[in-house]
Amino acid sequence: MNRDKSKQGISILVVVLCVAILAVAGGFAVYKMKKNTTTLMVPQETPATSMAKTTETPQASPTAAAMTATTGNTDTDLDKDSADVTTKLNGLSTDSTSIDQGLNDQQGNLSEN
Repeated sequence: MNRDKSKQGISILVVVLCVAILAVAGGFAVYKMKKNTTTLMVPQETPATSMAKTTETPQASPTAAAMTATTGNTDTDLDKDSADVTTKLNGLSTDSTSIDQGLNDQQGNLSEN
């Protein structure tokens, strides 16, 4: 009977030690995660430092530049611009049709007879 109590006492001790080890490991993991997030934070810029940086203007695409280069206010200019837009949209429609055909392409018979 004395042996049963000692085995029971050892099993309780093992469970308590396992829980303690898991608690320490969990606490360490939380500490490391908090430490990593604080070191990854980027300092905020002040207005003085953001003004000192050089800024680059984005380059317009060639098609956008071509469309806006010679626009006018007359009916003739607006009709020409409308025709240019229609032409470009038709070109995009042709490109889209070609892409659709390529995606729907079926594999031919590759067997050698």
